Amino acid sequence: MQFIKSQLILLVKNKLIIESGSTKTDWVIITASQNLKFTTLGINPAANENLFDLNQECADLLKHSNTISEIHYFGAGVIDDKTRLIIRDWLDIYFKQTENFTIESDMLGAAKAVARDKAGIISILGTGSNSCVYDGNEIKANIPALGFALSNEGGGSKIGGELIKAYFYKKLPEDVRDEFEQRFKISKSDVVEQIYKGDNPTAYLANYARFLNETENKEWRKSFLFPLFQEFIDIRIKQYSEYLQYDLHFVGSIAYFYADVIRDILQYNGLQCSSIIQKPIDGLVDYYK
Repeated sequence: MQFIKSQLILLVKNKLIIESGSTKTDWVIITASQNLKFTTLGINPAANENLFDLNQECADLLKHSNTISEIHYFGAGVIDDKTRLIIRDWLDIYFKQTENFTIESDMLGAAKAVARDKAGIISILGTGSNSCVYDGNEIKANIPALGFALSNEGGGSKIGGELIKAYFYKKLPEDVRDEFEQRFKISKSDVVEQIYKGDNPTAYLANYARFLNETENKEWRKSFLFPLFQEFIDIRIKQYSEYLQYDLHFVGSIAYFYADVIRDILQYNGLQCSSIIQKPIDGLVDYYK
């Protein structure tokens, strides 16, 4: 009986879709009858090669590991063959019977999720930021993202970092400063330690970006975010030739929660967006069904 059961498991051909940012990872197993959804910590092989133990992080997911025939992984930090290999070697530990792998950037995953087979400029505004020109099949142009220390224009880590600076430089309005101090208890040493010694400095900084959606001073909120998003538009949209001819799509938590400011600044620049979504995972699941 045990042999027969093992054979039946091998005949099941489920797909596993993985979409990972630096802060959080969404996993969906597509079965014949339902989609099984799981969430874990974020993954970024370019920032941290030491990935978590999936047995400890999400044991329920691994109960289905023998049924997975193909894995489609799209994630932050997948930038070259080295980072692809880090992810492949890690997944091989837990999905030994799976042979069909796709391991690509979160940028391509976002493009497939929102534009499917149509051309457009796809922008990611999450913990980090990036953009590309997508031709309906692959990425045709991309301005390199250089990590949280040098880029991430408009992304959560950049917004959070600018907010922390404004707090310590005493540039926040008094009411906003009071709100910030009630929400966070931080010192200079806390910030420096997390940035230079913390396991995930980008996620640490991005955590502060949530404050912009909590403050009651909406006028200040908009004035604070406007130049940060303008920098993103100048660098990651307007530098593409013929950018006016493309549909604009935005993906990520920052784009989603600050959609009002995004739409206002696009209008200010004579642009408009076709879609703003928080998570690409649902679009990817539909794409691979």
